[in-house]
Amino acid sequence: MKSLLLLLVGTSLFAAAHSFFLIYSQPNSGNHDLIVGGREYNDRLIYSENVTESFQWSGMKLIINRTVEAPPNFQVTQVKCINAVQDGTGAEANIASGGPGLGWVTIRFKSQRWRGIYFGVEVYARPTY
Repeated sequence: MKSLLLLLVGTSLFAAAHSFFLIYSQPNSGNHDLIVGGREYNDRLIYSENVTESFQWSGMKLIINRTVEAPPNFQVTQVKCINAVQDGTGAEANIASGGPGLGWVTIRFKSQRWRGIYFGVEVYARPTY
């Protein structure tokens, strides 16, 4: 009985340590994608755009805001901003206001110095009956 208990404790400690290293030993991809909310049945794509802005010659950071309003009697369910630059040098996207559960969302894009903004944006909404 005692050996079985030791075996179980040892196995669970090994599994916990192994999963810890699997989770934390992977390098950060740095792709800066933003996915907020979730899609379900009856959601509709209400907005789709490729946000593209070249870098400024002065080297300053670019900041762009996009506000999307859902049609009447709809609420936003998911905001998906996929960065086209996957090497860690791309811009960042954040929700400035609104978002899932509300009727609008404002997305703020901020580039790194000497870099542009290249994102694919999709906003989904669901009717509120």
